[in-house]
Amino acid sequence: MKRVVLAVCLIVAGIGLISAAASTGLYTLVIPEQFSTMEVQGGVGGVPGADVVRLELDTDPSDARFNIGADADYQWYRRTEDTTLNIDASGTLSFGNSLLSFDFDVDPSYKSYTLDLGSMKGFFTVGASFGLWGFVPFPGTSEIELDVFPYGEAGVGRLYSIYTLKRIETIMKYLGVTPTEENIRKVAQIMYQENQRLLEFNDDFSRNYFNYFSDIAAAMGIPDKVLDLAVLGNSQRYKFEMARYVGLQHGWEAAIRLTPGVSYDKGFSTTTTDFRGSLYLYGEYGGFLIEDMLHLGADAGVRLAYETDHTDKFYAILGASGTVRYLPDNYRLWAEGIVNINYSTSTLLANPFDLDIRAQLNYMINPNFTTYGGVSILNTFKNLAVYAGGSIRIW
Repeated sequence: MKRVVLAVCLIVAGIGLISAAASTGLYTLVIPEQFSTMEVQGGVGGVPGADVVRLELDTDPSDARFNIGADADYQWYRRTEDTTLNIDASGTLSFGNSLLSFDFDVDPSYKSYTLDLGSMKGFFTVGASFGLWGFVPFPGTSEIELDVFPYGEAGVGRLYSIYTLKRIETIMKYLGVTPTEENIRKVAQIMYQENQRLLEFNDDFSRNYFNYFSDIAAAMGIPDKVLDLAVLGNSQRYKFEMARYVGLQHGWEAAIRLTPGVSYDKGFSTTTTDFRGSLYLYGEYGGFLIEDMLHLGADAGVRLAYETDHTDKFYAILGASGTVRYLPDNYRLWAEGIVNINYSTSTLLANPFDLDIRAQLNYMINPNFTTYGGVSILNTFKNLAVYAGGSIRIW
């Protein structure tokens, strides 16, 4: 019996050693990055990408219309080892002889992992969502909507995305490079700054891409394979294999978030001001159960909401989900199982409790022929489906 137990322990330990990925020690790696972009285009009529100036003349009957408009998008992002600051803003403004319209959205957020909670690593987040929309005809009754939703959050733990690390390992495999923690780190220091490098402002954006891929190839020790690296993203097999790593995370977080807010709506005939707020307690987890083979993602939360325009005014939502992803060494296949559970005290829902279960297998027969199949059990066992599909290029 002792020999059997010892053999099992050795096998399990052996699997762990064999399956250990070269990037495992880098799962908590954070590389600073900073970039900003701003783009302005036409927006006549409130349509992004339309003309900047438009003059229309009608001869029968005689009429004239003049409009000017602009649409703008702005982002400023800065990441350090312990903080992330992001400002997203967009706006459209159009003015003419018969109408003024505007639509502005601003979403700033700041997250810091420097909160001192004694023996535990804490973080806090502050941010907001602002929205202003207006429709003002000349003459006529105007419509205006204003939404202001600030939020604050405090918690413990930290989650890391490991998609880029898996992407680096996969690229190395395709280009014949043996992954090690050292060369993966060198490449990660470049690829973790992808937006900073590729969005750098200059008169020839192709130079950003050339320098980016040249630096990656040099870090991998294959400077003569820059072209192979640059075009790899067009490979059907590579794209199929990378899909298995989308959304993978490492670590855990638990936090409580407070979101008070107000919505103002001035319509053609009525004007309303509604208060909406929520207290959200949640937790998230991500990690490999078997390194590079079986990944588990899970989250759960309880939201207590108050909305003056809601039938119930006070209501609660409880939710939990789990995702298991099977990633065998065989690049041709991967599978995923998802369980979602939700419960709401809202009287507006016919079925306050909902359970959904899904499982899907993805298989690539050849690079031009990919398939999938699965089963789903939805609406708490009220709906069962078995499905299959895929795509094939004939010529």
